Amino acid sequence: MLRRSILCGLLFCVLVCRGFEEISLEGADWSVTSRNGSISVPGKVPGTAHVALMNAGIITGDPYYRFNEVAYSWVAEDDWTFSKTFKIDAESRMTDGDQVVMLEFESVDTVGSVHLNGVQLELSSVDGQEPHASVSNMHVPLRFIVSTPGNGNRILKFGEDENLLEVKLRNPRNYAKAQAEGYPYPVPMTHFYNVWDDNYTSPFGGNRSSHFNFVRKTASDFGWDWGPAYVPQGIMGRVSLVTFAVGYCMPTFTVMQNHLSTGAVSIDVTTEVFLPEEHSEKGAREGGAGKMQVTITKSAPPGTVGEEELVPVAFMEVPVNSLVVGANPILVSLEVTKEDVELWWPNGYGAQPLYMVEVSYEDPSEQTQTHTRKIGLRRAVLRTDPISAQNMFGKTGNAFYFEINGVAIYAKGANWIPADVFSDRVDDERMEWLLQSAVDANMNMVRVWGGGFYQPDKFYDLADAKGLMIWQEMMFACALYPTDDAFLASVRAEVKYQVGRLQHHASLVIFGGNNENESALTWYKASRQHKDFYKADYLKLYIQTVYAAVKEADPMVGRGRAWVDSSPSNGVLSEEPYVKRWKNANLWEYGDVHFYDYGHDCENYHRYPLPRFVSEHGFMSWPAFTLLEDLTAPEDWSRESAFFQYRMRHPNGNKEILKMMLRHYHIPAANASAPRAPPEGPWDPPRNPPTGSPQEAPPLQVTPHSSQRTLFDAYLFLSQVQQARCYETSISLWRRLKSTPSVRTMGVLYWQLNDIWPGPSWSSMEYDGRWRVTHYSVQRMYAPLLLSSYKGPKGFVRTHITSDQMEAVQGSLAIYLHAWGAADDRPIRAWHQTVTVPALTSVEVAARPESQYLSGHRIAADSPESTATSLRGLEGPFAKGNSSPKSYFLRMVFSPDPSNATADAASTAGAEVEGFHFFTTLGAAALPKARVSVDAVELQEGGGRSQATVTVSADRTAVYVTLETKSAALAGKFSENAFLLLPGQSKTVTFTCRRAIASLAALKEALQVRSLRDTYV
Repeated sequence: MLRRSILCGLLFCVLVCRGFEEISLEGADWSVTSRNGSISVPGKVPGTAHVALMNAGIITGDPYYRFNEVAYSWVAEDDWTFSKTFKIDAESRMTDGDQVVMLEFESVDTVGSVHLNGVQLELSSVDGQEPHASVSNMHVPLRFIVSTPGNGNRILKFGEDENLLEVKLRNPRNYAKAQAEGYPYPVPMTHFYNVWDDNYTSPFGGNRSSHFNFVRKTASDFGWDWGPAYVPQGIMGRVSLVTFAVGYCMPTFTVMQNHLSTGAVSIDVTTEVFLPEEHSEKGAREGGAGKMQVTITKSAPPGTVGEEELVPVAFMEVPVNSLVVGANPILVSLEVTKEDVELWWPNGYGAQPLYMVEVSYEDPSEQTQTHTRKIGLRRAVLRTDPISAQNMFGKTGNAFYFEINGVAIYAKGANWIPADVFSDRVDDERMEWLLQSAVDANMNMVRVWGGGFYQPDKFYDLADAKGLMIWQEMMFACALYPTDDAFLASVRAEVKYQVGRLQHHASLVIFGGNNENESALTWYKASRQHKDFYKADYLKLYIQTVYAAVKEADPMVGRGRAWVDSSPSNGVLSEEPYVKRWKNANLWEYGDVHFYDYGHDCENYHRYPLPRFVSEHGFMSWPAFTLLEDLTAPEDWSRESAFFQYRMRHPNGNKEILKMMLRHYHIPAANASAPRAPPEGPWDPPRNPPTGSPQEAPPLQVTPHSSQRTLFDAYLFLSQVQQARCYETSISLWRRLKSTPSVRTMGVLYWQLNDIWPGPSWSSMEYDGRWRVTHYSVQRMYAPLLLSSYKGPKGFVRTHITSDQMEAVQGSLAIYLHAWGAADDRPIRAWHQTVTVPALTSVEVAARPESQYLSGHRIAADSPESTATSLRGLEGPFAKGNSSPKSYFLRMVFSPDPSNATADAASTAGAEVEGFHFFTTLGAAALPKARVSVDAVELQEGGGRSQATVTVSADRTAVYVTLETKSAALAGKFSENAFLLLPGQSKTVTFTCRRAIASLAALKEALQVRSLRDTYV
């Protein structure tokens, strides 16, 4: 059914029209047909062929079930046509003889052609491109003029005549192959493991290259080391017919901010009015009568009358004189006075007030086109000042950190990948949930990775509102790329459009040219042998084309928005002329680094670099059994199964996870009929294995209660605990280094925030939005106040408090020695002191030899040094007063002083900040067998019945106490999780479900709780 609107949206922003008309062509009335016509099913736009086939029952079951990726590869190998019929009402303004009618697609994925009433349409030159008929870039909108004034081009039919619109899509793999084979020299790319459409040597690999670098499509659609290869085809975003008389006001406009010394902010708004050649005479005749108005408004202060209303703060009108054929830029300058300026801040540093900018173009015939965008007023600078202090290798270098409104911001965040293989399944609720989960984990930055796609407007709107800074990469990743004229022209149009669409967002602080492609120059034999040749291609693509287009589309670049041509990279020696610092792209002393190390101990902080900024790092884990249970058969529930090997897309990933776990934990047996399995393949033991570490202990015996399901579930959970421990070690280290003069690490963006399917990955969140154990650990590691410790040289345990607070915080620090086997929560000994943490720093607040902590348990209960009772209640060897490190741990508590004037700065961190120090690996620690129980569950009133409180307790010390919901209908998150409980201690947390909770009984039945000790099965 057609949708006509006078109050309507044009593509990506709100469009309020008078005399201007849009007809939406989206909806569920499309058909999707295979190349030979043997399959034809109802379709939906936006939508993909895969989802249409699922809805029609052609694809049965979950596409992520077991080996369905291979079973349904035929969908990617076919060509698909999306078609629909429609009529244009005779009363429509589109029938007027003086109107231009344009057909617009936000995104066609990816290769093919568009036909209307049997005529193959030719792209218009609205975006400055040369007219052409090919469709081969999903990252640019398509605009076709289908009706012009008079007796000219009138492909569109009106009245009772029916229109047939067809989008004929071709297999993108065949297109990419043909492009690569026709190219005059090799352009290498990264090949991926266990994907059917690539020729990496692996058990489940294909027999030919995907050549993803030769087609402007989501690169990860062809598979990656964390995701499958479905290679979907479809139409994404809006599809509309729009009409205009004299000039088309482009829906994107640029906003330039200049923060004046007076406190006011001057704003330049530049929009373009496009005059098609068919209207040249009309534009010349009537072009002097138009006008452009810009209004800036903000919300009324909270608590005031009419607080929901927008209050004007600036207005300007300029005449639009004679238009010429093509783009006509129009500049309007305004000023927001000091009294009306409220600055936008990243999450954790302040509020996120937003202003509405409304651009209204009235053409000579008094037709009005109006576009609106929200902006935030802020100053943003990427600081790369010289650092004179020498690092451990005697090197100096340059800083790399973001300064917002004059404040140095520690970037805390993660990398964003596509949230689903089929992007038409990612709705606003899902996007909101994922980004709110980032905020709830105390993040302030998300890096949109260059192997996916530019996210829809909603993503950036949410980032603006939530205070999430965005590092936006152009869509190039892990490959070299062609540089022929046609490819560069397509890229230039893509970058100009996408940067122009996004540049007004307050959250967007940096554009990046690509992901790892500077590093990739050293990955391939061809580029190593012909270094200068491929380096010239790199400069031609990313500097002469991409960077040039970025600067043309965004006047804020260099004046409030940063640019890097690659990540990681060492930056430049000169901006003008642009001269790169051609060295190892991953140097510690310059720019940003990517760090992955699967061979060494991830819980050993000595193994981590000391960089300026970490834009990628991580370690893998498996999804929870709850996610995999319905996607597997019982024969898959073993780490030796074919499914387990097939689902892993990172070469040697399963072996690396197992080997890392063997350093630190007791490992469940692979199969219920056998004892714990030895390491698979060559074993690289830790250099200094702790006494009593699990690899030295005899294999645990499998009890009759250890079913295959139990073993597999425990192994998957343990992989998440291991991942969490890796991230805790690295993030706490890098946050401590913010105040080390020779290092000054000022950002950590781990890999990765979200998952594309339920499979092993570096993600801290599950595919369905649940938080993995890691996300709860990250929530603590990214807290505004972090209490952390490590064992340094000479056996000293060093304790730090790291603050991202804007004010100094004073309070009391208590360090308690506890025994793992204690029968109650009383410490054996305690140390107390008063500390002051300056704003935005990390300070060492305690340093004692480990032996001093461990000898303290012999002090009598009545000693003035002790706050504890005697050691009665300890079990087994603890009663003998031994001082083995594996018997004890430290609990550290920082309590901000409520009477201190600056204590309000710590309120966001809670009344207390807690941290723990383990003297050994947790596998070597004498963890008691604890009974952890759910004591109470209560539904919360309001909020759509989506929240409940859950109270848990333990009779012995339990570490990584983790609550889960077993039902897919109850996917959600807990306010705290994966925590340590002392004997007799209870904790009440809030559970938030993505959907309404059906009943209290359903929630109680779905809840389960376990701790690390429960993996000893």
